[in-house]
Amino acid sequence: MIPAYNEVDIVVASIEALLREGMEVHIIDNWSTDGTFELASAMARSPPVTVERFPERPTPRFEWSSLLRRVEDVAARRRGWILFQSVDELRESPWPGVTLRDAFWWVGTQGFNAVDFSVATFHPVDDSFVPGNDFGSHFRWFEFPATAATLPHVAAWDAAAGRASLASSGGHDASFERRRVYPYRFLRKHYPIRSQAHGEQKVLVERVPRWDPDERARGWHVHYDEASKSRSFLRDRDGLARYDDDFADAYMTLRLLGPVETKAVGAWRRRLGGMTGQLRRTRANRT
Repeated sequence: MIPAYNEVDIVVASIEALLREGMEVHIIDNWSTDGTFELASAMARSPPVTVERFPERPTPRFEWSSLLRRVEDVAARRRGWILFQSVDELRESPWPGVTLRDAFWWVGTQGFNAVDFSVATFHPVDDSFVPGNDFGSHFRWFEFPATAATLPHVAAWDAAAGRASLASSGGHDASFERRRVYPYRFLRKHYPIRSQAHGEQKVLVERVPRWDPDERARGWHVHYDEASKSRSFLRDRDGLARYDDDFADAYMTLRLLGPVETKAVGAWRRRLGGMTGQLRRTRANRT
């Protein structure tokens, strides 16, 4: 389930990434004006890609609560696992080579019905990104945001468990009765800004003037406040980490458990490796 507004530079790559993960994709377009809706609609097949516009007509305000309730409504009519995300994100399972589809299935076989995510935010360090290209392979500099220590990100759940509430938490925490969250986190890679010009357009023109004042009063939509003041959207490499092939091992505890301290890295690695083998054997038997 993907709410979308003016993400024409990455919407195709975002949808294609989810299709590779074995997922069906439903876009809820909030009346984009840059061609996002048209590109997504050109990919629409029923399923795996479907597209709608919400609400019935454009509104002067960005009404996030209404969009979240629409996601709740659509998700409540679906079967299987639901993943709620934005266009500017990529999601991964904890197991190399295991798709989201198979990973969610595995989580369900273990008696769990929800998944939390660790968040890595990727920032532009120059203006070299070409719209339409693969944003996941282009951006290499990231950080784990400070809010990761205080905000959950339970964004996937089994629809069979019942209707999930997103609006009550601003979309950060899908809640429902008898929720059982899997102990290992999956990964959310976030790419909110792609260049200086993109940041200026997205934040200063398309977002800040349209925030709903009631939602702002609730503490929502504050994540761009600092950038809005400085008007600088490029970051210095010195304050970021580089995403390399050793990311999974180098940041194992942060990725799987969140911002907690543990000395049992070796034990976690052995346990995760054993689960990877078991999952693959079980999946092979299933197919």
